[in-house]
Amino acid sequence: MSHYELVPKCIKQLINYRKFFDVMQLSVDLDIYSKMEYPITVKHLSNELEIDEQFTEYFLTVLTKFGFVDVIMSGKDPLYANSNISRQYLNSQSVMYLGKELFDEIETGAILQKYVTQGPANRYITKDYWSREVLNKIASVSLLGGVQYTVKKVDLSGRYRLLDVGGGHGLYSIFFTKKYSNLQAWVLDYPEVTEITKEFIDKYNAQDRVKLIAEDYKNFRAQKSFDVVFISNVTASYNDLLELLAKSKNWLTTGGLMILRNYVTDINVDAWSSLNTLERYARRGKKGITSQQLEAALQGNGFADTKRLCEGDGIIILQGLKIRSVNR
Repeated sequence: MSHYELVPKCIKQLINYRKFFDVMQLSVDLDIYSKMEYPITVKHLSNELEIDEQFTEYFLTVLTKFGFVDVIMSGKDPLYANSNISRQYLNSQSVMYLGKELFDEIETGAILQKYVTQGPANRYITKDYWSREVLNKIASVSLLGGVQYTVKKVDLSGRYRLLDVGGGHGLYSIFFTKKYSNLQAWVLDYPEVTEITKEFIDKYNAQDRVKLIAEDYKNFRAQKSFDVVFISNVTASYNDLLELLAKSKNWLTTGGLMILRNYVTDINVDAWSSLNTLERYARRGKKGITSQQLEAALQGNGFADTKRLCEGDGIIILQGLKIRSVNR
């Protein structure tokens, strides 16, 4: 094949992705989805947006083609309304709204450029890193699939008491307890973090199911045992992870379930996973933990029946059981 016959489809796709992202960013900036809670005509919407009718029609056509808007044929003029995804995640009136900042603050480019010219963005994380803005951003990113996949893949049937270590926004606890009606959860995190966690608990009306423990996990002494401990990306240090797992085992009842969800450097099963691995390295300048290290950490702390529940997007979810020690 001659070189002139090669069509750079992947480059064209990349440019089109960028164009479409700009369209989506504008739609969120205009808060268009809150105006389409109920079916609306182009004319009515253009008046609300104070944008000419032709532009509004073309704009809606793009959003319709990509599945963010539904068209309802009724009478002479078609009506436009949110798709299910937009209704739940892009409508600013929805409790699960992802937030305008998610589209405004895509920072991968800046992080990579800074790493090349100056080094890692944040080599070490201190307590003051966990601001309201950071936790809101992490919560929004978690709702892009992390929470949903985790709750789907992890079976907590017959479990009653969950400790969410370093739970931050608390969404994992909130949605686990929504799925399992007999489950109660406690989110353990710094006092300054749990003040923000409470806002998420109130937002999702989970006050009767999710409680707070405002304490550094390194100083935590459990008054009662738990039958599930859940840990999601609490530490990027392997030695710190070993220490945390040793503590966590003491918080579990015999037969208790350890769920470990963590970014790893060797789960690059798709292109997006490799992108996540690159970005995380540029943030910290550290290689991070491998899936084999996570499995070894669980087994080395005496957890049995360890298994992989899910992997993708540079993340792995593992589980293990605490078994009674056998004296020899």
